[in-house]
Amino acid sequence: MKTILIILTVLISFQTLAAATNKRNLKKTQQSNTSQEKVYEVETKSPEILLGKSRDFQNEDNQMKKVDSSRPREFWSFSLVRSSLTYHLSTIMNNSLDFSPDLIGFNFAKKIENQFFLYRGFYEISVEWQRFKRETLIGNALNFSQNLNLYQLNFYQNFNITWAFKHKALFTVGIGLAPVLLTTEQSVFGNSSSDMGFMGLAKGNMIVPIKRSLEMDFSLKLGWGSVASHNISATSIGLGLNFE
Repeated sequence: MKTILIILTVLISFQTLAAATNKRNLKKTQQSNTSQEKVYEVETKSPEILLGKSRDFQNEDNQMKKVDSSRPREFWSFSLVRSSLTYHLSTIMNNSLDFSPDLIGFNFAKKIENQFFLYRGFYEISVEWQRFKRETLIGNALNFSQNLNLYQLNFYQNFNITWAFKHKALFTVGIGLAPVLLTTEQSVFGNSSSDMGFMGLAKGNMIVPIKRSLEMDFSLKLGWGSVASHNISATSIGLGLNFE
């Protein structure tokens, strides 16, 4: 009988030990599976942090594209121009090189929408005429004037910068080049002459749509270059209309 009790005790001990071992192994397996599940459940995308006021940039960009697409792809343009000019022209007296506008000039242009690399804008070619004068006072009675005419063929690449005032005005900037013809009228200072040269151009425009095929166009333009081996520079403002 003692032998049977000893054998039963040993068997029960082995079963208890085996059960405990299986329980520990099962617990480790569950912990391992839980750890693996946590690894796979970690988000690979970092959360985005929003700084400042939330804005719907995509809707705003779509709105700008919608406004741009509502404009015609081609415009004619006519502007009145008023400028100041600096140019070296021989004179009896050692006066200033500055010329004042004598008449209102004009600019007639063709504008075609394009995309320069990644930038939306429009190509522009225009003809421009302006008339200037300079007066020279000799003594107390003699007052002589020098008159010159400036003709330009302008080539611009313009870039749309932004729509402002709730999409009511478009601001653009442009760079360009212009061959120019400068003519002087005969005076007591010399005979009439004609000279050619080139000018580099930079300008800014504010365009205000009136309706789909008609816009007001305000411009500020700078030009600098050389004519007959003399430096020439001009600053002008313009007011015009763009029409289809």
